[in-house]
Amino acid sequence: MSDALFSSLVAAPADPILGVTQRYRQDPRPQKVNLGVGAYMTDEGVTPVLDVVKEAETALAEACIPHSYLPISGLDGYGAHVQQMVFGADSEIVLSGRAATIQTLGGTGALKVGMDFMFHICGERVASTSLPTWGNHNAILGMAGYEIKPYRYYDTSTNSLNFDAMVEDLKALPAKTLVVLHSCCHNPTGYDLNEEQWKVVIEICQKGGLTPFLDMAYQGFRDGLDEDATAIRMFAASGMSFLVATSFSKSFNLYNERIGALTVVCQSKTEADIVMTQLKAVVRCNYSNPPAHGAYIVERVLSDPQKYAHWKQELGGMRERIRSMRKALADEMARLGAKRDFMASIAGSVPFFQTIGNHDHLNEADNSVTSTYWKSVENFQKYFGPQNYSFDRGDVHIVSMDNVLHGEIPDLGEDQEFAAGFYDWQFEWLKRDLSYVPKDKMVILCCHVPFRGGESYCHSDKRYRREVLELLSEYAEAHLMIGHTHYNQNYIHSVNGKTIYEHIQGAACGAFWHASFNGDGTPNGYAVYDIEGAHIADWRFKATGRDEGFQMRVYRGNQTFYHDKQNKGGLDATMKDKYGPYNYGLGADDILVNVWNIEHDGSWTVTLYQRGENIGQMTNYTSSAGRTEKLHDLWAAYWIYQVYGAGFTTTSCQHLYKGTLKYRSEERRVGKECRSRWSPYH
Repeated sequence: MSDALFSSLVAAPADPILGVTQRYRQDPRPQKVNLGVGAYMTDEGVTPVLDVVKEAETALAEACIPHSYLPISGLDGYGAHVQQMVFGADSEIVLSGRAATIQTLGGTGALKVGMDFMFHICGERVASTSLPTWGNHNAILGMAGYEIKPYRYYDTSTNSLNFDAMVEDLKALPAKTLVVLHSCCHNPTGYDLNEEQWKVVIEICQKGGLTPFLDMAYQGFRDGLDEDATAIRMFAASGMSFLVATSFSKSFNLYNERIGALTVVCQSKTEADIVMTQLKAVVRCNYSNPPAHGAYIVERVLSDPQKYAHWKQELGGMRERIRSMRKALADEMARLGAKRDFMASIAGSVPFFQTIGNHDHLNEADNSVTSTYWKSVENFQKYFGPQNYSFDRGDVHIVSMDNVLHGEIPDLGEDQEFAAGFYDWQFEWLKRDLSYVPKDKMVILCCHVPFRGGESYCHSDKRYRREVLELLSEYAEAHLMIGHTHYNQNYIHSVNGKTIYEHIQGAACGAFWHASFNGDGTPNGYAVYDIEGAHIADWRFKATGRDEGFQMRVYRGNQTFYHDKQNKGGLDATMKDKYGPYNYGLGADDILVNVWNIEHDGSWTVTLYQRGENIGQMTNYTSSAGRTEKLHDLWAAYWIYQVYGAGFTTTSCQHLYKGTLKYRSEERRVGKECRSRWSPYH
């Protein structure tokens, strides 16, 4: 008797990831490397057992817990501890109980239950995943019955995130589309969204009625447990309803235990309780209830602060080893002459490129050229990368060079530790490098010490300063990215009829190692540049721990400054008899504004508003009555003066603007014309 039930079937293709592992096992050659499934292994090719797992398993064995069925939702207490890890223990979501969390069969099980729940229970029929995405996303969605509309994510032509295309595609999705998002460690590209980009995605989801489903399979493997949950906590703060798939298979090295969680964030506890009943119904129809062993281990660690800290430490060790291995691979590919920039993938969407500075050099007291200089360079290259190097990003050619001169330099004074400039061989290297760059590109040169004049070590034309600027002037647009001074300043070089901007960046550590602000009164932070083609279209100063709207500090003209030398964190009026007072000597209706990183060319306008009325433009604050210190941000200058004994000239004056109020005893505000950005002509 013939049975044709399965005769028409053809063999399914092997899993593209697991299939590689199968072929690896079948290959008899000893010189082989498994580039298949992502599992953490030692140099011997063995998945290690974490110490916290060993301890938990020993305790479980001694307890001899009966092998009874777990509840459909999983181990009691497991969900609460997962929520605390994902959202933070003090999260409103955790405290209000408006989230339903169930134990699942790994992160894959969380995706399966969540996708089935949204399709069969909530009636969503369209899903969207990144292009590319982890292959199983689309497989699970397709098996459930979704119509899949991918959104563009990665641009293979530039090997970079294509956020503009992503935004365009997300905006085009119909309401009630299930959007699968990678919260960190995007699989397979490794490129993640930054916080500003996540803000845009959240707004699109809110306005478009989209349902976010965040897949967090690699929490802790990028920057840390809390850091990697940033996107999820931003969604939590938005008030939206969304889903989160969490995996512990990787972070605990419990791959064969299949331990994960699905969390559905709702609008109320009542709503979450109802959702929980429906999730149980989906689980009951799939696998009835989850296994216990892995859950006992994870719950035991998450519930104990000491064990949790130990696990974080072990996870951090895995993370750092992975980074070092990836860097070693990237370095070797670069040595072999690979055209692709493998360094970019090491830091995900925000790669880091270091530039050597004067504090990276070991100096001899006599300033002689000895092995000391080259030893310092050797050490820097060992840990951070080349002393001089270049790379392309789209239409931008970026060069990083050491411009710190040491040793037997004829015009270097006896008491001068270093000078700014380039050795002969460096200049020849730069000429060769730029000879391959088309003139219609933008060139960015990153060095440590400023090019601009005004410093004894900066303005010598004998060390190729002028020649380098002339090379840069041949390109469509050129910029210098500089540090060293611990304050923000923009300087313009006019060379051969071309304008070259020198951007001197403040230090992230603040003024001289440990202040909460830089020498010019600007807060600790960094500059962000938006590049379009071969042009810097916009830029802004991002203060650490502040949103992008924090672009200025406002003072009364008669504000008095004091500082307790023993209290380096702030101003103390009680110490006025010993240290103060000091002020600008202006009236109470005079307003001074320190605008972070303001343009140097005079094209900016700063407008003062009062009672909603435009009462005129503020003017650059200049000295009067012979008091040169009035040029500076006294809040910062007085702090520096009292702590370090340095003069007020340690602060920059170009950021200060002055205006006078029209009405007394009124609130004052500075209009948005004061936001940090490029001038219109640029």
